Amino acid sequence: MAKDKSNQNNAIIEMNILDQQLRQLEEHARKVEQQVYEQQFMELSLEEMKGKNNSEVMIPLGPGLFIPGKIENTDKVLIHIGGKIISRKSVDEARKIIEKRKESLMQEGEKVGINMQKILEEMTVLESKIRNLQSQNRHQHHGECGDECECD
Repeated sequence: MAKDKSNQNNAIIEMNILDQQLRQLEEHARKVEQQVYEQQFMELSLEEMKGKNNSEVMIPLGPGLFIPGKIENTDKVLIHIGGKIISRKSVDEARKIIEKRKESLMQEGEKVGINMQKILEEMTVLESKIRNLQSQNRHQHHGECGDECECD
């Protein structure tokens, strides 16, 4: 009986660990989803500014804070390409970089989803194991109980 109780406690601990891992994956999935959204927004922004040389814009300085500005040339953009490197690229080149980033993020999101599904499956198996162990523990307190034990 002590061994079953120990197995039950270990299964509960494992369930808690899996639950924590699942929560971390859910948070990571939200961050990846947000990054995909940001890449899509950049794609739309590039498309909208196409051919709008010398147009007035609102330049964001932070959440809800803007200054008026003017776009003089929409043929080239500055894009962060890694580390501390920002490079001048054509709109089409920038769009290709953004598309690759978006595809990579979507693949990462799919992997996170697969890992979440695996953890959920493990948790289902553990949950069943815990229920079985609890049921066994209830009916092992002495050997004379039948199926309809009310000794708990």
